[in-house]
Amino acid sequence: DEETAALKVQADQAAHNKEVVHRFIELFMKGNWQEDLPKVIAEDCVIHYPGGEDVVGLQAIMQNWANTFGALKEMNVTPLAEMSEGDLLIDFLTFEAIYDGEFMGRQVSGKKTKFGS
Repeated sequence: DEETAALKVQADQAAHNKEVVHRFIELFMKGNWQEDLPKVIAEDCVIHYPGGEDVVGLQAIMQNWANTFGALKEMNVTPLAEMSEGDLLIDFLTFEAIYDGEFMGRQVSGKKTKFGS
């Protein structure tokens, strides 16, 4: 029936969204953003940071991440929860990494960091 078909379409969309985000997380952890991220991020993508300004466009996103995450090595991202409805997917993640270099003027190489959403 029509309702069952509509539910299947929604379920397929949610599964596809999750697959894309999981692939994105894998590529993000590799740190080869210039080469890998265009494979999973659209040119007109928008990242909505909680309490912050939106970052619009693939190039702006890659620059933002280079500034934010560039000094982090051995990045590990752990999904905590995922919610999906229609074409919307929200992930709550924990990031763990090791600093390589300075942070806010202090030498922190080798220090571990952990933060989450």
